[in-house]
Amino acid sequence: MTRELRKSVFAPMKPKVIAWYQSISFKGLTLLVALLLMVVLSIVYVMETVGFRLSIQSAEQRVAAESEAVGQSIVQLGAKIEIAALSLSNAVETIESPDVLDSFFQNLLTSPAIGKFIAGGGIWPDAYDGDRKLLNSLFYTKNSTGSVERIDSYNNHLSAPYYAAEWFAPARWLTAGDAYWSQSYTDPYTAEPMVTCTVPYFSKGEFAGVVTLDIRVKALNTYLVEQGQQQGVYFSLLDRSGRFLAYPEPDRVMDTATEAPSYILSHEYSENEPSFTPIAVAINDIMAKRRHQYQTDKKVDLLAKK
Repeated sequence: MTRELRKSVFAPMKPKVIAWYQSISFKGLTLLVALLLMVVLSIVYVMETVGFRLSIQSAEQRVAAESEAVGQSIVQLGAKIEIAALSLSNAVETIESPDVLDSFFQNLLTSPAIGKFIAGGGIWPDAYDGDRKLLNSLFYTKNSTGSVERIDSYNNHLSAPYYAAEWFAPARWLTAGDAYWSQSYTDPYTAEPMVTCTVPYFSKGEFAGVVTLDIRVKALNTYLVEQGQQQGVYFSLLDRSGRFLAYPEPDRVMDTATEAPSYILSHEYSENEPSFTPIAVAINDIMAKRRHQYQTDKKVDLLAKK
């Protein structure tokens, strides 16, 4: 064997060069990146599907809870006003002089709890009650300076009779301790939307008249706007006929075509604001169910016949 051949046979072999993309470290890193990418994509998918749905549900639950809390505060406000009206009716049944009512209304209309919601209140004797201690109607209101003053011009012959008014007539069928809330209307003197709480009073067990407290819709709207701003939502309030009492933008639900502006019905607003249509439909469904409930109520049927 020649020397060159022996050198080639016994010469050491050169190590094989491995490309960087074939290395174990690169493959491991690639696998790790792929796994991380899959995790990220999975998270994004979950967030866009299940997570988004859960976040919507959570937001809906939060808004529902906040709405319930605000709704309860309105109910509590109504209860406080009813209690005040009931106290007033009890006072009227035993009162000896109308002058005593001055201090009562002074305290009521300036009350820190409910005074800002009450525009005024009055005592309205029944026209057919011949044995009443208060011979004339009395009305108390706050003037432009915030002072409480008594008005008795309702007793003038030129004044419109109140006996057939929607806030008066139903009270004749109430029992002691009951309260009636009127539908919304525009006060003819202040041109402000109002709602009236009416409570009957009695003389010798017979209906003798009513006491009323007029609630300012503007004050309710201001309260709900403040509550909505605190919670990042908006609240609206409607009466039982579906007429707006409060909305964050009052001008959008006001009918200014007449001299005395009034609030519009929910379905009228949805005609100009299509996004409100589902809410208007839900409101109509609620009112339809309540109408059916009243139409099948035997007590209501008996009163209607009577």
